[in-house]
Amino acid sequence: MDKIRIEKIRWDRSVSALCIDALIAILYNVYKGVVCVDTEGRITFLSRSNEKFYNLKPGEAIGKHVTEIVKDSRLHNLALRGSAVPSKFAL
Repeated sequence: MDKIRIEKIRWDRSVSALCIDALIAILYNVYKGVVCVDTEGRITFLSRSNEKFYNLKPGEAIGKHVTEIVKDSRLHNLALRGSAVPSKFAL
């Protein structure tokens, strides 16, 4: 690869990292709660407003199953199947 292309790749990666950092900062600081889970229902992100609402320390919920924090949550179903409705009730 030539030097210009290598520099462009480095720049693209740094811009991508900055965009990701900015998005995380925005999501973390939104007024309404934001919860992200993986396909197993484990919390991967919880906004500051949710941490305060559930009286949690920053990062305390990460890795826990969403129903440990949000008792009646269906996010784990949504992440796994694309629907929060249990499969026996799905159309």
